[in-house]
Amino acid sequence: MASSSPAHMLSNPYLYLYTFGSFSNGLFISLRGPIIPELATRVGASSPAALGTYLGIGGVSGGVFAIPTGLLLDRVDPHAVFAAGCVLRALSVGAMPLCTAIWQVNALAVAQGATLPMIGVSIRVCLVRVFHERCAAALNFTMGAFGLASIVAPLAFAALDAAMPVHGAGFDATFAACAACYVALALVASVAKTPDAADDGDDDDGSRNGGSRIVGDELGDEIPILGASLDGARLDAEGGAGERDRGRVDASVAAPLTVLAPMVAYMALNVAGEVTFGSWIFTVARAREGLSVSTAAALTSTFWACFTATRFALGLVPDLRPLTALAWSHVAALSALATLATYWSTPGDASGGWALWTLTGVVGAGTAGLFPNGIAQGSRMFNLTGLRQALFELGAATGAGVGPFLAARWYAESGEEAWTMAASCAGFLAAGAVTLGSALVADVRARGGARRARASGNEGSSSEATAPEMRRPLLDGEVGDGDDGGFP
Repeated sequence: MASSSPAHMLSNPYLYLYTFGSFSNGLFISLRGPIIPELATRVGASSPAALGTYLGIGGVSGGVFAIPTGLLLDRVDPHAVFAAGCVLRALSVGAMPLCTAIWQVNALAVAQGATLPMIGVSIRVCLVRVFHERCAAALNFTMGAFGLASIVAPLAFAALDAAMPVHGAGFDATFAACAACYVALALVASVAKTPDAADDGDDDDGSRNGGSRIVGDELGDEIPILGASLDGARLDAEGGAGERDRGRVDASVAAPLTVLAPMVAYMALNVAGEVTFGSWIFTVARAREGLSVSTAAALTSTFWACFTATRFALGLVPDLRPLTALAWSHVAALSALATLATYWSTPGDASGGWALWTLTGVVGAGTAGLFPNGIAQGSRMFNLTGLRQALFELGAATGAGVGPFLAARWYAESGEEAWTMAASCAGFLAAGAVTLGSALVADVRARGGARRARASGNEGSSSEATAPEMRRPLLDGEVGDGDDGGFP
């Protein structure tokens, strides 16, 4: 099946536009940490910790602007929102070296945070349009670029800063280069043709290919998107009257709250587990294992490297089924977290050596596919409008903020027992699995109810004549429907 092959996906120019957009989000977020010491000096902060508000405002702003962005995406061209987000980020990032007071930095944080959903949600809306029910692999691939930026950005900043002979010149050069990249990305997004939503498949070519067609690149070439199944089940919300509608989700069908709400909660819980582990493994491993700063940093990088590599790998899996990817991801991550918590719960025992590094890598690989494949699974349950994508973004932002906070509280109240951190992450992911199961059950019930309602409606509107009577040939002299005197 051509439309589902990695080669077909990799030949689509849209993939690289959105991959670079995802990379730009990771670049922006990952640079905020390394630049704090220099930024604190420039704005006259008493200590780098005083800029914690700057980091917090950026995250909160992203969540606050998620819903307005989603509503906007349902009404205007997604590429216009994408380009506007890039321009706003270029301006707000380019102005950072000019700041001389904390309030100026905090004001820019509001604008910078708003660009996260403007770019991120726009990308995901377009990815679902381009790849339709085959979007799982594309989502994994593009989001892998986010993790790649998280690895590259701090190293690039350090190298640029070291290469500059004047102190602080690397700081200025970093933001100038980032601003230029965002302007270039905005230009490309504005001139590239926005992918159209999938048509209804009524055209002849679409019927021959057994599915709908959508715009495949900026030249307007159309890519046949063959009908897919939800692990063997029909996906079309209307029950489907023809083979050409297989795998389609009717845009006019509302997402039941019993399905949408658990999926939003699923996003929040998964991201909570992922971000909590990535945020605290450095500190907890140092305290528990006695690691040096450089070794703990390498351990953290191992987590993100495995996380990123797994996303890219999932993006190259032919016929990737999101539900299957989610199941294996949960098994891998929960198994590793449970093992790590068991090791750390034994007084005086340490997982140490290869076990700690292996388990950290497995957690990274396991959590990598949860968010992108969760989105792909959502697209198989209901039409992913801009608003619903924004709700996923809001859930993720909430989980990223609340998860590390709750885990830190338990860690502190336990007397800094390392096992509590692993247990917190496992608890988030286990709760996420429960919410996913709830959404799947609700989805099956909603579809079953819709089918029964249609069947009941069809019975009420049908003729009282039996099927054999309807098939009975007209008798001589009887008048048929066309008033043709009884002639066939």
